[in-house]
Amino acid sequence: MDIGTAKPTAKELAAVPHHLIDILDPGEPYSVARFIELAGAAIQDISGRGLVPILVGGTGFYLNALRLGLPLGTDGVSPERVRWQKFADEYGNRAIWDELAKRDSAAAAKIPVANVRRTVRALEVIEQTGTLFFPRNPRRYRSTTPWFWG
Repeated sequence: MDIGTAKPTAKELAAVPHHLIDILDPGEPYSVARFIELAGAAIQDISGRGLVPILVGGTGFYLNALRLGLPLGTDGVSPERVRWQKFADEYGNRAIWDELAKRDSAAAAKIPVANVRRTVRALEVIEQTGTLFFPRNPRRYRSTTPWFWG
């Protein structure tokens, strides 16, 4: 799929190797899990050649999922998601948020009570992966530029 804005020119693309540009056809499914798979392979390939990969563009969520190794669960609508959404519909925002707080207090502290969608997703991921939604593990990738990754 052709990038709509700020795409490198043909001259720029020819001057420096670029990865993960124009890799999809319109309508082809894509997810953060697929991005992590492809970006991880590119990073490993580049690093394996003694070079330093430079990541630019994209969404903060995709880049954070890559660098922090966030647990992602599965694509699509899972039975866990359906069950937690029904729970939220029946018992309300506070009740489902309280369930999250019991399982992952760090996630509950970062997710507002009113954000039911994110609360449901956090509980879904916790059940599917057996890990916290906001893992306390160190970064997967380290930047040599202190200001870049935060």
